[in-house]
Amino acid sequence: MIGALWTGISGLSSHQTALDNEAHNIANVNTVGYKSSRIAFADQMYQDRIGKGSKVLDAEKIYEQGNLKVTGVSYDVALSGDGFFTVSDKNNGGGTAETYYTRAGNFRMGDNGTLQDAAGNEVQGWIMSQIDSDADVVSTNPNITKFTSDYTKLVSSQVVSHSTYVETITAKTTDYNTTSKADSLTVFTGAGYKTESGKIADIEELSKAYATALQKYKEDPDGTSASAVTQISYIDFEDQGG
Repeated sequence: MIGALWTGISGLSSHQTALDNEAHNIANVNTVGYKSSRIAFADQMYQDRIGKGSKVLDAEKIYEQGNLKVTGVSYDVALSGDGFFTVSDKNNGGGTAETYYTRAGNFRMGDNGTLQDAAGNEVQGWIMSQIDSDADVVSTNPNITKFTSDYTKLVSSQVVSHSTYVETITAKTTDYNTTSKADSLTVFTGAGYKTESGKIADIEELSKAYATALQKYKEDPDGTSASAVTQISYIDFEDQGG
């Protein structure tokens, strides 16, 4: 009789754990990036082929795509499908940055100009590789065989501190059609096209010029703007007669 009571109590205890788990799922229905969990049960060891009740075997996460919602916040992003955001805790006091993975995309701009999650961990990204101007540009998309104006590259970025706010400036190249206009020598130069090396050279020169200007702006962000001065180089050919 006593054994039967303990067997029944084990079932009640297991179901209590399941109710606690469901309550936790309901409480986090509006938590960004939350994944619900479910309880798996198992029967306990048998004695003379008689079961001794149930127990909680595991509490497993259910990694299913949640509902996407438009928030109107500039830094909010969401993952559709598989994958995680990578964030790093660089201020943990242990000297070594800890890396975490999350599905929550409610990011914000930190005081130091970096993109951070709600806990202050910095969002990590891929390092942009340099393109050798002497080598061919190889597309990562097998369906694209031409070097088009869609080529983008980070030009420069700075965190500029003003007296009352912090300004983050990041610029990248997007379209070089304006530097690829056709001319009268279309037979030799092509109509509206530039070579790969020509485009990359343009980007490199723009990167240097923009980085220099951005550095000057950082040094004196509240200074008076000056108008640009046009500089023209030309050669005069005098009439030598003949």
